Amino acid sequence: MHVNFALDLICSKSDTHQAAEANEQKNAQMKAALGIREDYKDGSAFNQEVQATEKAAREKAKLEKEMKKEKQKDEAQTREKEKGKNNKRFVLL
Repeated sequence: MHVNFALDLICSKSDTHQAAEANEQKNAQMKAALGIREDYKDGSAFNQEVQATEKAAREKAKLEKEMKKEKQKDEAQTREKEKGKNNKRFVLL
């Protein structure tokens, strides 16, 4: 009877490892479905320092994106001006 108990412990350890792995896969699928970032840490929503850091990072990224868009717009306008200068035709009278 003692051997069966040891065998049950070995089997149950294996089962718990399989169950834990299945649970981790389920959690990963749920995070993906809900759009939760990979670097998310539980409870970080309540940490004011983390929230301030993330907000600053979002604002910086937004500003950089706006600056890049403005630069592209300026470059496009410059190209159009150059194109217009090159296409001018002069009529000699």
